[in-house]
Amino acid sequence: SGILLQLHQNDQPIRLAKMPTLVKNADKLEEELKQKVEEIALLCEWPGHKVDRAQKRAQASLTPEEQTLFSIGRKHYLTSCASCHGDDGRGIGRFAPPLKGSEWVLGDDRQLALILLHGIEGPIEVNGHTYQAPEILPVMPAHSVLNDKEIAAVMTYIRNDWGNNGGAIKPGRVGHIRHRSQGRVQPWDVKDLNAHLAGLENQDL
Repeated sequence: SGILLQLHQNDQPIRLAKMPTLVKNADKLEEELKQKVEEIALLCEWPGHKVDRAQKRAQASLTPEEQTLFSIGRKHYLTSCASCHGDDGRGIGRFAPPLKGSEWVLGDDRQLALILLHGIEGPIEVNGHTYQAPEILPVMPAHSVLNDKEIAAVMTYIRNDWGNNGGAIKPGRVGHIRHRSQGRVQPWDVKDLNAHLAGLENQDL
């Protein structure tokens, strides 16, 4: 942790001649060590791998515990979300809109949690552009099978990668939001989601 903190405080990436063997073989490591290796890799550059300084600064503001959430979230994102939203968060045509710079990601954290928990259907406006089928899939599915820590991890990751700087989300926050929307079985549309959020304004959430 001390080494990571020292590296975080230096705005210059560490330049390497090639991908470190430890990074190349990270999938063979135990999960905790693998996460640490991935965190260090985000601070280094080598041919074919560049550091996004805005991303680096956003991640440097995370505590060690939040960095762990970020790493867990990255793993879930690449497994479950990147095929539609893209590895770079820019979205993929005919699948899903961008997450990079999206007000849906960087805005109200309740809104983002509710979308992950229950899914959402289009049309949806992102960064001034209205997305709907066939430009994107009609519905983003729910990810309610993920537990509160996993949902918080995905949120923390997408709010702090690709130049986003939205801060971390605690698992307890997700649990509270999940409890307030339990029983819902249909994906949101934008109108229903906004109405639900308006109903929460005067509640302790």
